[in-house]
Amino acid sequence: MSDQSSSPSAIGVPAADPGSTKPRSFSFVRVFLAVLLIATSGVAGGFIALRVSENRTDSSAPQWFAPYVDVTLTPTYEFQDPGTNDSLNVVLSFIVGSKNDGCSPSWGATYSLDEADQQLDLERRIVRQRQRGGDVIVSFGGAINQELAVACTNLETLTAAYAEVVNHYDLSLIDLDLEGTTLANVTANTRRAEALAAVQKARRDAGEDLAIWLTLPVAPDGLDSEAVATIDATLAGGVDLAGVNLLTMDYGSSRRSSVSFVDASTAAADSAFEVLNRAYRRAGVSLTSAEVWQRIGMTPMIGQNDTIADRLDIEGARALHKWSRSRGVGRMSMWSANRDTACGGNILDTVVNNNCSGVDQEPGQFAAVLGASAIEISTELATTAASPEQRGAQADPSEVASNDNLPYDEWRKRREYDIDEKVVWDGVVYEAKWWTVGDPPDAIVDHDWDSPWRVLGPVLDDEPPLPPPVTIPPNTFPTWNVESTYYAGDRVQLDGLGFKAKWWTRGDIPTAEPDNEWENPWEPIDSASIVVTSK
Repeated sequence: MSDQSSSPSAIGVPAADPGSTKPRSFSFVRVFLAVLLIATSGVAGGFIALRVSENRTDSSAPQWFAPYVDVTLTPTYEFQDPGTNDSLNVVLSFIVGSKNDGCSPSWGATYSLDEADQQLDLERRIVRQRQRGGDVIVSFGGAINQELAVACTNLETLTAAYAEVVNHYDLSLIDLDLEGTTLANVTANTRRAEALAAVQKARRDAGEDLAIWLTLPVAPDGLDSEAVATIDATLAGGVDLAGVNLLTMDYGSSRRSSVSFVDASTAAADSAFEVLNRAYRRAGVSLTSAEVWQRIGMTPMIGQNDTIADRLDIEGARALHKWSRSRGVGRMSMWSANRDTACGGNILDTVVNNNCSGVDQEPGQFAAVLGASAIEISTELATTAASPEQRGAQADPSEVASNDNLPYDEWRKRREYDIDEKVVWDGVVYEAKWWTVGDPPDAIVDHDWDSPWRVLGPVLDDEPPLPPPVTIPPNTFPTWNVESTYYAGDRVQLDGLGFKAKWWTRGDIPTAEPDNEWENPWEPIDSASIVVTSK
């Protein structure tokens, strides 16, 4: 996996503030933790320590599933679209320091948080995912670029950077993917722990929970000394660590040729179990075997791995999932949802592709296999565990926003729309999958693939309206006159905008919007490209 990390700890949930009435979206993390609390309980150090009943068989232990999504990869993976992604919970990756300011969080050193909302519609898509009844986790770090604690050396500023991401997306679970030289950076590991502990405490004081996982590389013989030291530093820094997610992938020379990929992965988890158990004990936390397994996650790279000899096919995924359930592993993920489809015949099997797995499979099949039997919260349990306000019951998308400013033009029945064009209809933003005209975005269809429109999410309360068109200086072109005749190529201006005639026309207003685009004799001139020279 080219961008991940994680670490161990007892699952801790901040005590709820009875006076808090802030509405919250439904969160599988919050409900999962609350359901475990109802089933079993224990209190320590101001946090509710969730305990797994020892008389439960390992295979009945709860397991949650959330595939990683590479947010900045092209083409964009529409995780909020049920036609693309069946998984209600996803891990969005990766937040790192920006290129110009290491203390400023960015998506893949490419988009700031605001830029991702504007250019990728990320916040809107997250809202849509939560409307579906799911949630998102955000992962920091990865194998590429600089994790925030490495790039930002000021503790106060680093703490603010983590808090900015958590608050911006209202997160209840985050993931720290620490790999390569990041693991060996002792100073950064200490700084990160102190910053995360402060953010976690601030959330607790506000009546919110924040679970923190470490994601770490692992070999068949277990976690190396740098990974163990990172776990110890995180616990020693005061982080209430929810668990350690193992990157069961890319073993290379550490896996003997006589050992299968699946056997190497199960051996890695078994070895990590003992390491985590000792780490918690060093931190003064005594856990049962079942509790330790609940704090272990496994994340294979599906299909062809970066190391040529390492591959996970569908049958291997089934075997890995079955084994994880027999041990009571608490978390299952995969790298990545973007790759969960076959490549086709024009790509060699041994070539790693970011958008396909390189093995025979149906679209979404790895997620279906690895996410099988993942924890599901019944209506009764969800109602017991949280109030309707906390659950954020399925909201009517048209009622989510009271914003009169529309970020895109409203859909028009007779207008043509090209692929990727966005429109607003009944308070919801849609994106065209292909050329379309006359197809209502909210039309009922038998299958998702029958509609030319993809739901991105609701119009948000606080987003800015469409920017006004760029006007041109007076007298740049002759002012349009209703009685004048114009020929192809003639240019005019009206209401500060420029237009060019497509054919002979007389009396047709350039700013009018005809039912069909091909009926319009005028085409707009890109006002921003007009260069006015002084005479």
